[in-house]
Amino acid sequence: MIDLLTVVGARPQFVKASALSREFASGEWGIAERILHTGQHADEAMSAVFFQELGMPEPVHRFVLTASGVAARLGQMMESIASVTAERRPDVMLVYGDTDSTWAGAWVAARAGIPLVHVEAGLRSGDRAMPEELNRVLTDHVADLLFCPTDGAVGHLAAEGIVHDPAGQAGRPVRVVRTGDILCDVARWAADRVPPGPKTHVGLVTMHRPANVDDPARLRRWMEALCGSTSGRIVFPVHPRTALVLHQIWGAAWPRVLAAGGVDAVEPMGYLELAAALQGVDWVLTDSGGVQKEAFFHAKPCWVARPVTEWAELVTGGWARLVPEPEGWRGALERDAAGFPPPGDDRWSVPLYGDGRSARSMAQEIQLLATSRQPRARGLG
Repeated sequence: MIDLLTVVGARPQFVKASALSREFASGEWGIAERILHTGQHADEAMSAVFFQELGMPEPVHRFVLTASGVAARLGQMMESIASVTAERRPDVMLVYGDTDSTWAGAWVAARAGIPLVHVEAGLRSGDRAMPEELNRVLTDHVADLLFCPTDGAVGHLAAEGIVHDPAGQAGRPVRVVRTGDILCDVARWAADRVPPGPKTHVGLVTMHRPANVDDPARLRRWMEALCGSTSGRIVFPVHPRTALVLHQIWGAAWPRVLAAGGVDAVEPMGYLELAAALQGVDWVLTDSGGVQKEAFFHAKPCWVARPVTEWAELVTGGWARLVPEPEGWRGALERDAAGFPPPGDDRWSVPLYGDGRSARSMAQEIQLLATSRQPRARGLG
């Protein structure tokens, strides 16, 4: 059996990993997966619920972060991952997306010479001020097998000198594979498991990026822009970091302040709960990469609360719009709504992110990597 160590730590990674975990569990590929949870998201609503509702195996290794500060927490994650690989070296390490957990796992794998697989490789927003952008760029440059969700992602890697070269003619062997987006697999899996709920809200908002929520003044501007912006009610699943800043702004009364403006703050949603909520709204405003795609899968107009997005094809194709500043929200809602494809339009059915079978092609490629490559002899020192 191929011993594969999956490193996850944040909500979006649990969702994506569920599709590949189900594929590995089929037994077809001879891959035995161990899941390592770094502790980046430890809150029950941001972590355990996803393992339960998506049918994922519980983590074999689970850590609790006690350090404060980004650098210290990143170092603690690296140390924890390194301790696991030192005790039992995996044949392959698998990381997802662009979080600090992703880069922590990638650094350990690269330093120890463990073949590294990166799901969602090649995504670029062009904004190096975003921590996620740095994480994804660094991870791509040390990965051995890079799964790209789009042709654009393949092009970004090529522009940085990372091309499909399994023989290593230009240096070290690298495999770049255009697989489609694994979140499409999850969305299709969930489609039959999410009953349509009652329509109680016109819009759904998620907001957690540091650029939007860490500055109380900016987050207040976003909330004030949302309040009263529509005649219907807006549902707002509140990320823990966002809730902390809202409490700084309005104290314990912050949920009532938002509710008075038509914004219903609720606890973070599990994946299936979010999918049900998406079915019942007319539009989405988010700064999350994953929710941008979920809006597309559910055929919902989406505004992205950022100046750029790594999922640029959603914007160029007309399925999403950028609204980088709070002051632009109300005008965007009034101006852009008619420009989106209407419900039922064939443009929502474009297979932009594959056919929902990305996990299968990924498992096959991982099997090939594990059986054809000799680990590089390095060490963590």
